[in-house]
Amino acid sequence: MATWRKLLAAAVTLTSCAGAILLLDRLADAFGGETQLARKPTQLELVRPPTGLERLHRKASRGDAGAQYRLGVAYRDGHGTPIDYEQATFYFRQAAEQGDAEAQFSLAMRYYKGEGVGKNMALAHKWFSLASEQGHERAAAGAEQTLAWVDTVD
Repeated sequence: MATWRKLLAAAVTLTSCAGAILLLDRLADAFGGETQLARKPTQLELVRPPTGLERLHRKASRGDAGAQYRLGVAYRDGHGTPIDYEQATFYFRQAAEQGDAEAQFSLAMRYYKGEGVGKNMALAHKWFSLASEQGHERAAAGAEQTLAWVDTVD
């Protein structure tokens, strides 16, 4: 009889954990800007909840510029993933095209340094200038520096 009670208690605990994961996922979605309700977790998700990087990928695929920028930083700096400048550039560009000043600055730096893309001072200047127009101070200095380089090429 005691064994059945232990099994029943374990089943209730497991069910509670699954419900708690669903509730936490729904709360995270509600407060994290996601609009869709959480789906039922798979067996794997019951064992291992999604990582922060997986959540960022999900948000970025829905067009969240903040998540796209943070993914760019993760790939640029190797946070939770190997360093991959091409992926960093991809996500910085997505956020930059939506007007995110930090992403515009970071994309400009990729072109300035030639990380993940070919070195291109004209494109670096373009993105530095766009970020500078939004008040990004370091971008203003970058725009000045690349303008001098672009003027000497013309």
